[in-house]
Order: sequence, then C-alpha cells, then structure tokens
Amino acid sequence: MTDSAFLIAGAFWVVFLAWAALDRSAVEMLPRRVYHALLILVSAAFLVGFAGASAAALAGLLVALCFVYAASVRFATSRGGGFAPLLGVVGVVWSLGKIGSSLDIGSLSWLFVLGGSFMLVKIWTFLKDLHDGRLEDPEPLLFLAYCFFFPCFVSGPMHYYGEFRVALHERTPLDGRAAVDHGFRILHGLIKVVVLSTMLRPFSLEVLEDLGFSQVDGLELAGRAVVYSLVLYLDFSGYSDIVIGAGGILGVRVPENFRLPYLASNIRDFWQRWHITFTRVLTQYLFVPLTRSLQGRIRDLSPRVTASLGYLITFLFCGFWHGSTLNFLAWGIFHGGGLSVYDAYRSRLMRLARERRQPLRPATGLTRIVAVCATFLFVSASWLLFVFPLDFWMR
Repeated sequence: MTDSAFLIAGAFWVVFLAWAALDRSAVEMLPRRVYHALLILVSAAFLVGFAGASAAALAGLLVALCFVYAASVRFATSRGGGFAPLLGVVGVVWSLGKIGSSLDIGSLSWLFVLGGSFMLVKIWTFLKDLHDGRLEDPEPLLFLAYCFFFPCFVSGPMHYYGEFRVALHERTPLDGRAAVDHGFRILHGLIKVVVLSTMLRPFSLEVLEDLGFSQVDGLELAGRAVVYSLVLYLDFSGYSDIVIGAGGILGVRVPENFRLPYLASNIRDFWQRWHITFTRVLTQYLFVPLTRSLQGRIRDLSPRVTASLGYLITFLFCGFWHGSTLNFLAWGIFHGGGLSVYDAYRSRLMRLARERRQPLRPATGLTRIVAVCATFLFVSASWLLFVFPLDFWMR
C-alpha cells in the first residue's frame, strides 16, 4: 500500500466532504490571504490526521519553505545571482534525506519528509519560473498553500505554481452534472486501486522480493513483470483519478497525469503518457536546458550525442528521484538508453524519408500493434530493475 492510501479511507471522505462544503463558502467570503492561511492549516490537519505525517516534520518543513520563499524573492528583486546555490542547497538536503531514508540512516532520514520528492519538484519549478520572469508578484501564503495542498501532496498530480494560482481562484462550478462526473472519476479510481490492483498484486513481482534470481523461473519472472506493469498503472493512475475527482469537488482543476500509457507505440510516446505532470518537468526544466547548455559549451558534439547525454542524465535524476539505491539508477539508465536508441532510430527514418521525398507517416495496422507490444514489453522489463535490488540478481 502506498503513502496515498489515506485517499481510500472512509473517514477521510467524511471529513473531506464536510470541508468541501465549507471551502467554497470560505474562498468567497474570506480575504484571499486569510483563506490561504486557512488552506495551509487544513492541509496540514489532513496530512497529520489521515496521511500519517509528523506534525513536527511539517512544522519544520513550513519554516524551511518560508526561508526558501524569502530567499528566492530577494534574489528575484535584486536581479542578482543566488538561485543556483539556493536550489543546490535544497537539492543537497533532499538528497541526503532520501539516501538516509533509503538506507535507514537515522541521522539523515529525518531530512526526508512525507511527499519530499514532490516538494522538491514544486520548489524547483517555482524558483526557475521566478528566475526566468514567468511569475509576477508571488504571494507567500499562496506559495505555502501550493506546497501543502493536501490532495496532491503525497503522489501528485503536480501543478506549476502559476497553474495552482489560477485553479485556486478561478473555481469550476459544482452543479449536479459536475458532481456526478467527479463522483464517477473518484469511483473509477477506487475500483482501480481497491479492486483491480488488489486482485492482481499477488501475481506481480513484489511477492518475489525475498527470493533470488536463481530461485525464480524465467518465464514466471516475465509473467509477473507484465502483471506488475498493470498493478503499478492501476495504483498510480487510480490515485490520480481520485485526486482529480476530489479537486473537481473543491472546484480546483488538477492536471491529468495518465493517458493510456500502455498503448504507446514507442518509448518517447510512453513518457508523454505516463506521469505526465512529472515528465513535463523533466522535459522543460532539465532535459531542454541541459541539452542547450551542452550545445553551448561543447560545440563539437553532434545533436544526436547531445540528446543521448541529455536523456541519460535526465533519467539518472529520474531514477534517483524515485529511490537512491543502485537499482533505481540502473532503471534510469535503461530508460535513458532506450530513449537514445529510439531517437537515433527515428532520426534515421526521417533521413530516409527526406531522401525518398516522402513524409514520415505514423505506424498503423499490424505495424502499430507490434510497436505497442514491443514498447509495453520494454517498459515491463524495466520494472524488474525498479523493483529488485541489484543483489537479487546475484542470489
């Protein structure tokens, strides 16, 4: 069960619906700053009461976020440097906490709080948008409400700060039809998480974690990897459905996070459909700036080599973001390598199409079915690295 399990608890929904009834009145009646402060307190109460967050850890996080906000606004108004060191400090603290949490190092693990990885992304995108001039007049209490917004706190989907500001103050109406739509979205997510995922989980990879590779039949391992692909999708997309529906009841638009990823016809298409709100961060805030920097600093690099380096570095970070042990880094390299190979393959197809003076058409019919199956098997194989530590393969 994931940290988002509180979203399927009956007690959570009783309290949530009571808050939803009050929230729409509060946002209309209270001054904006007062409402933001109230939302911070309510989010903290939900996280402590239902998600198992430590009140002391959230208080410490609140203080740290106040420091980050004050420092970032100061650097923005002075138009000087300082954003990179500030983000560096945040990243180092997060990394130490993540390593401490993964390796059970008590002196470091306290640095990593519930939802810490998603918090890092929110801070990162906020700092970059502020530095690049995409944000004007950020509000301190709104920034804290953005970071603490309880439906999305643990596992997303993730807003950008600007998106959240618009979503919070341009509420969607809740008429009878909208209430039914949001209710069905929540029900859809609950069926995925509580029924379908639970039914399939005993046949997935997780039950093999205490064994070794030599103790498992290869065909069984492959079959369980395919089932794990389905379990992970049902869990993750199910919780996203629940959060999107809950946001709709509050009138707060939450971005879509999945778009039938296992129907992707290539690995790039997969990442445009899987965990969409995180993939766009990786693309816009890491891959694109990184490849531009490489092109500017090392002019002899070909575009293909630059893209390959960008994919590998981006997905090394993606792997570490998911977990600090070596198997997650191997998983990141696997996907970065897959994207590099696909990029080279697509470049060759485009070159051949230009030589023949024909447009490059998308795969259709049997070709597309084969491409979808190959992509699904590639992704399923990658979950073997994601689930099992490296010593599993040596046992």
